[in-house]
Amino acid sequence: MTLKQRAFVKTVVMMLGVLAFGASGAFVSTLMTPEMFATVMAVIIFGFLCYLMYTWNVTSLEMDERFKSQRKDR
Repeated sequence: MTLKQRAFVKTVVMMLGVLAFGASGAFVSTLMTPEMFATVMAVIIFGFLCYLMYTWNVTSLEMDERFKSQRKDR
């Protein structure tokens, strides 16, 4: 599995967790509109943080691969 594929799989698993958390929060607060809005906003913010973590993972894995190839060249 390539580095980008691994980072993508980690991100998809995390996003499924976010979806499950958001769905359970929305289910619990179906009669409470302010809480439902807060849940939706929390899911959106957490999704953005997951995107940032995905880019961090890809960058980190690419840097590790570059450092390993530089060490092998020496």
